[in-house]
Amino acid sequence: MKKILAMILSAALAATLFSGCSAGTQSTSSGVSDLDKIANETEAPAEAGKERLQMEMYYVPWTGIPIEGDDMYINWINEMTGADWKLTYASDFESEILTRAASDNMPDLIVFDTYVPLFKLYDEGILMDDWNKFADQLPQTMKNLGDIQREYFTVDGKLISIPTLGGEQLYTFMIRKDWLENLGLEMPTNEEELLEVARAFTYDDPDGDGKNNTYGFCSAGSGSMGEIMQLQNLWGPYKYRDPVKSGFYITDDGNVSSNIVDGNLKKCLDLIKKIVDEKLIDPDWYSMGLDERKPGTYSGKYGILCHWAPEDLLNETNQARSLDGVVEDWWEVMPLFDANGDGTGGKQPAMSPLGMIRSVSEKAANDPARMEAICKLLEATAFPNEGYFAMRAGAGINGRVVKPVGSRYYINYLENTLGYKQNTNIGLANYGKFVNSYAPEANIVWGPSALPDSVANRSLEMSDTVQNMERYNNDYEFLLRLDTQLLAECQSSLEEFMINYVLGKNSDYEGFVKDWLAVGGQQLLDEAKTQLTQMGYIQ
Repeated sequence: MKKILAMILSAALAATLFSGCSAGTQSTSSGVSDLDKIANETEAPAEAGKERLQMEMYYVPWTGIPIEGDDMYINWINEMTGADWKLTYASDFESEILTRAASDNMPDLIVFDTYVPLFKLYDEGILMDDWNKFADQLPQTMKNLGDIQREYFTVDGKLISIPTLGGEQLYTFMIRKDWLENLGLEMPTNEEELLEVARAFTYDDPDGDGKNNTYGFCSAGSGSMGEIMQLQNLWGPYKYRDPVKSGFYITDDGNVSSNIVDGNLKKCLDLIKKIVDEKLIDPDWYSMGLDERKPGTYSGKYGILCHWAPEDLLNETNQARSLDGVVEDWWEVMPLFDANGDGTGGKQPAMSPLGMIRSVSEKAANDPARMEAICKLLEATAFPNEGYFAMRAGAGINGRVVKPVGSRYYINYLENTLGYKQNTNIGLANYGKFVNSYAPEANIVWGPSALPDSVANRSLEMSDTVQNMERYNNDYEFLLRLDTQLLAECQSSLEEFMINYVLGKNSDYEGFVKDWLAVGGQQLLDEAKTQLTQMGYIQ
C-alpha cells in the first residue's frame, strides 16, 4: 500500500509540475545553465548591519502538501532578489485576503485564481494603482502582455495586474479506445450512441477481467457538478469553473443570451440525469475530488472522463503504474459531436487569454525596496527568461535541464544532476503556479527518459488533436466585468438547481429560469449587452 501511495503521490507531483504542457517555440543553446549568473547579477546585497527585507507571496497552492526538507526554490529566489521570501498557502482565499486587508496585513505579492477579488480589492484601494509605472523594470513581462490582457486589466488607463502569458489547459473528453475495440463499438456520434457506449463500458466487462468494476463516466465534482457538465459543449459554450458567464453569447439580433435561457442547459442536464439514473457513472462523482479520482483512473476503472491535458493523463498514469506503458493504447480524444445537428454545437469552449492574475499590495507598491525585489522576481521568471523554467519546472534549481525537442521544451523528470529528490517533495510544485502559463510557446513536456518516449509522443499527438479542435467564438465573455455579488448569487442558484434536477428533486426548468432571471440573471445579461456594445462587439 505504501508503495502504491508513493507512486500516486509521485505521479501527482509530476502532473502538477508540468500540467497543461503543449508546444514551445523558443529555445536557447545554453538551456537554463546561467541561473547562477542571473542571481549574481540581480542580487542586491544587504548593507552592513541592515536587515534583509522579509517578503511574502500568497496564493492558493496546486497541492496543500507542505514542503519537506531543503527548499531549493526559495533559496534561489532569495539569492536572486536580495530579500528573504516565504510562500503562504491560502485555503479560503477571498475570505482570508479580505480579513488581511481589513487588518492592514496584506502579503506583498498575490496570485488570484479569478478576477473577482482582484477588482474588489483594487476598487478598495488595497492593491497596486498602476503597473505601467514599473514598465522600465519589466521589459519582458510587459512584452508578454497580450492585447486582450492589457485591455481587460486596464482601468481608467491604469494597468492593475501583471499576468503571465495567456492560455488555458487543453482539456476535453477522453475515451478508452481499447474498450471500444474490445466491445466492437464505434466512436459515438450522437447522444444515444454516447449512452450506448457508456452502458457497454459499465455493464459489458470492457476490460475483460470478468468483474463488474468499471463505469462509463467519472467526474470530480468536489461538491459540485464538476467536469461532467462539460457535456454542455455538445449544444453550446460552457465551462464548469465559470458556469454562468461562460454560457453568455451574442445572438444574431444583437442581444445577449445564455445556455440557461435558450434551453441548451436543460438538454445537457437531461443527458446527465440519464447517466446518473442508469448508474453509468461512479456513484461518488459529485463528492470526489481530483485526487480521489486518480486511483480509479490509474487502475483503468473509467471509460470516459474530462481530464486536463492529454500528457497529464497519459504520463501521470504511466508513472503511477511504474512505467508499464499500457496507457499508450488506452485513451483517445473523443470528438464533440454537434448535438444540435445544425453546426452550432460540438465545439470546445473559448480559450482564456488572461493567464495567472498577479498583483501586489498598495503597501508594497509604495515601498521602493520591496518593488525592486518584486520586479526582479517577475522579470527573471518571465518567459522565455531562464528563471521561468526554474520556477515552472525546477530547471537549474533541482538539477533538471530543459531540452528543446523540435518546437517544444522537454524535461526528463527522472534526470537530476544535483541529487535532489523532488519527486518525493511534492510541495515544491507550488512555486510553478506563480509563473504558470498554458500558452503553446511556454508549455513544457515531461517524461521519464532522456527524450520523449512512446507514451509522451502519443500524448503529444493527442494534445495536437485538442489544440486543433474548433472552439466557440464567445471569447469576448472574458472581457466582461459583471457585478460580482450578482454573479455569485446566480451561480449559487444555478448549482443548486442543477444537482436537484439531475437527482430528480426539481424538474421545473421553466420555473428555475424565471427565478434565475429574477435573482439577477436578467440584470447580468443586460449589463453584458451594455459592455459588449461599448466594446464594439454589438453594433
